[in-house]
Amino acid sequence: MSGKKYFDLICLAAMVLAVVLTMGLIFGKISGFIVSTESTDSYFTESDLRAAADTSSATKITLNGESGSVSGDGAAISGGTVTISDAGVYVISGKLTDGAVVVNAGGIDEVTIVLDGAELYCADDAAFRVDNAEKVYLLTAKNSINTIKSGSGTSPACVAAGRDGAVYSRDNLTLNGEGSLTVETEYTHGIVCNDNLVIAGGSINVAAVEDGINVNDSVCLKNAELTIKAGDEGIAVTNDSDGKGTYYGESGTVTIDATGKGVKSDGAMTITGGTYTINAKDDALHAAKDVLIEGGALTIDSADDGLHSDAGLTVNGGKMTINSCYEGLEAITIEINGGEFDIHPTDDGMNANGNGLESSLTVNGGKITVVNADGRDADGLDSNGNLTINGGDVYLSLGADGGNSALDYGSESGGVCAINGGTVIACGSAMMLENISASSMQGSIMKVYSETQAAGTTITLKDASGNVILTKTIDAPFASATLSAATVKAGETYTVEAGSHRDSVTLQSTVYTEAQTMGGMGAPMTQNGQGGQNQQQNNNQQNNNGQQNGGNMPSSAPSGNGNQQGNGNANPQMPQGGGQPQDGQMPQGGAAPGDAGEDWDMDNASAATSPSYTPTAQDWLIVGVSAAGIVIGLIVVMIFKRRKE
Repeated sequence: MSGKKYFDLICLAAMVLAVVLTMGLIFGKISGFIVSTESTDSYFTESDLRAAADTSSATKITLNGESGSVSGDGAAISGGTVTISDAGVYVISGKLTDGAVVVNAGGIDEVTIVLDGAELYCADDAAFRVDNAEKVYLLTAKNSINTIKSGSGTSPACVAAGRDGAVYSRDNLTLNGEGSLTVETEYTHGIVCNDNLVIAGGSINVAAVEDGINVNDSVCLKNAELTIKAGDEGIAVTNDSDGKGTYYGESGTVTIDATGKGVKSDGAMTITGGTYTINAKDDALHAAKDVLIEGGALTIDSADDGLHSDAGLTVNGGKMTINSCYEGLEAITIEINGGEFDIHPTDDGMNANGNGLESSLTVNGGKITVVNADGRDADGLDSNGNLTINGGDVYLSLGADGGNSALDYGSESGGVCAINGGTVIACGSAMMLENISASSMQGSIMKVYSETQAAGTTITLKDASGNVILTKTIDAPFASATLSAATVKAGETYTVEAGSHRDSVTLQSTVYTEAQTMGGMGAPMTQNGQGGQNQQQNNNQQNNNGQQNGGNMPSSAPSGNGNQQGNGNANPQMPQGGGQPQDGQMPQGGAAPGDAGEDWDMDNASAATSPSYTPTAQDWLIVGVSAAGIVIGLIVVMIFKRRKE
């Protein structure tokens, strides 16, 4: 082969290598294999976090009724409409009595608008809207007071364009500043954004007859003080495409009063910090996909669930106070790794509501308190599959009456309830007890009392030397107690004290139970026994073979549950006692089960996926540099070839 042909092959190989490197750079970045040199805060850009702008060369817009004046380029006023048509910084002050500020710039333009004592009002349309731009930054000047309001009417143009907010943006919108902004509407939503909304500062108050904030792709919150009063959802993120419809809260203060859900996302939800106070007639926090709570302080009053996910729920930290709710936490899978919980439900404290063993509730840490004195068909911790406690402090107090169970799991589906660590004090009814599984790594003691122990009774667990292992004053009346701690071990003797009772218990295995059968119309008759592993397996087999249908345990059985409950979430059944039905039950009166006002298809619930990728300026720089390298390489090759020839 001639030298020229070798040279041609080398040139071709160089070209192929350049193309491969270019594609590798781009697809590597998209796939996450290349570390970005941008800010590690992927939710907020530096521009998002800019609370103030340099206004020294800004265009000044002064409003006066339905007219005003413009000093600078890029803006004009006509017939009550202020139109901003170019990138740049604009300062708006004064009062617009019936009109709108409209951003209609280029598709790659970034526009910064500073409100400095501005009052915008439109009787029949959005008073502030973004028709076209790459991104708009709406800031409030330091110490300024600003309002954007829309009336109760809707013009034909408003209806035709689908504008449904006092603030309406077709493109990306960031709210920030050092002043205050009040948004009010009398006909639909308060703030609407078709793309991504960032709220990164300022004091923002929203009052709307429908949603306070309605966004398509994502809401990211940081630093701001946000107050919402809504006739429907407080914050709604509505895109159910993969990687869209997400809510992310990092810091700030959020106060929501809503007749619907407090915060609703059709994608995933992540809260890493901030202070939330939510009063909602539906779920306080609701996501169609995974929910992750890393921190923050949440105070919740809800007529439905405090926190609901149609997929998985993970809590690693934070403090959650749920003063009132139907169920505290509900998801297909629940994992608690940390945080503090103070939950006061009318039904379950935590409910893993999946189909059988696809459902799990796992506690690895944290401090959990559930108090429900009145729930007749309620449970403290409830899983349709496995219930596992590996650590943390768990305190459950349910009333002594009705078919509740402090610890409830899917024994009829093959599930287990294992206590492997942590401390557990779980008190409630004796009617629907389920045994702790003998596979547990940590010792536990289940006591059943022939008479109800009054609310305010202190229960204490002591070792053989009289040292106190556990002690707690129980909030609600109780007829059973399950106690577990790291020092409770097989082969040891312990004393359980409650009121006038002082009972000595010797563990032969990790699980000690006192079986019970229903004693007719009176109190349950109790029978003491040791829950060994073989006995536990037999009891589970009896449960699967019909104990959940109401059959009583034979009197010869040394341990187990003589009136084992069927899990209401997994198997439809008629609730007893007239209480509110659990998910999956057929409620009396013909009402459909599930969350009020929503249709939930559990079969289609799925975990959240990674956000879709949007090329950044860095990516286009990589493309440009690589393309330039290819072109330069071609020129060099051509020069050398001509010289060689």
